[in-house]
Amino acid sequence: MALNDGPWVKALLVRSLAKSGKHEAAVKLLDELQSDATRRVVSSASLALAHAAVGEKDRAFALLDQEIADRGPRVLSFGTDPRWDDVRDDPHFAELVKRVEVLKMD
Repeated sequence: MALNDGPWVKALLVRSLAKSGKHEAAVKLLDELQSDATRRVVSSASLALAHAAVGEKDRAFALLDQEIADRGPRVLSFGTDPRWDDVRDDPHFAELVKRVEVLKMD
């Protein structure tokens, strides 16, 4: 993070911390990421990835819905990016991927 403290990097670190069993540190960094969003642009996808990593799936899906509505660039990889594996087994995720496929046709 000394080299790049961008929102996506922070979200990836939240995920890494959560995956390595450091849930408290992951939640603390997620709180920092949310605070960042009050003073700089933080994509809904970044926040969604972090929320999914700490087990807050409902919040993650709300943010993914927003990312699709905003036509954010990360939506194009929802269906294939393994970083979304934390929510991939949820039926809502399949619906999101279908919505993205429709957007690709527009």
